[in-house]
Amino acid sequence: MSVGPAIRRRRLGADLRQLRERRSLRLEEVAGELGVAASTLSRIETGKSPTRTSYLAFMLDLYGVADPARRRVLMDMAREGQRKGWWVAFVDVLASGARGY
Repeated sequence: MSVGPAIRRRRLGADLRQLRERRSLRLEEVAGELGVAASTLSRIETGKSPTRTSYLAFMLDLYGVADPARRRVLMDMAREGQRKGWWVAFVDVLASGARGY
């Protein structure tokens, strides 16, 4: 079974939050370094918004993630989180009330 983009975003966000907290960095500090609002970073960490790979690369540098394999996994998760789910192709056959699911 394929994992959807929302799940990938949530997993990536949880990993990023954990990495940030291990460095004892506040959300506002990292957001300032990235040049984004704290609310934007919060949405990334909760998986509500996808992250740009340029933001992710900067965060991984800031969080001290040097392992190329770990970086690649996180970058892949970010790319997958930006894709649309397979069900988007069938949106025209879904009842209007079911589209939110």
